[in-house]
Amino acid sequence: MKTNVLKNSNLTESDLIKIKDNRHKIKPTALAEKFDCTESYVNMLLRGDREPKSYKAKNILEGALKILEAIND
Repeated sequence: MKTNVLKNSNLTESDLIKIKDNRHKIKPTALAEKFDCTESYVNMLLRGDREPKSYKAKNILEGALKILEAIND
């Protein structure tokens, strides 16, 4: 069963697992600059140490997912 992680979000549990497993392919510095936050915050989200409760966190993870999709295409 796919469940949404955050209301009004397209992220599912399988998306979070994909991001966590492939986080080494994503440059956290680029996401931090794009979303105006720290690199350590992005790393915590990518590792799964921090839950995506805010809209900024959701957007960062969606950006990471887009990067992974672009790499795999």
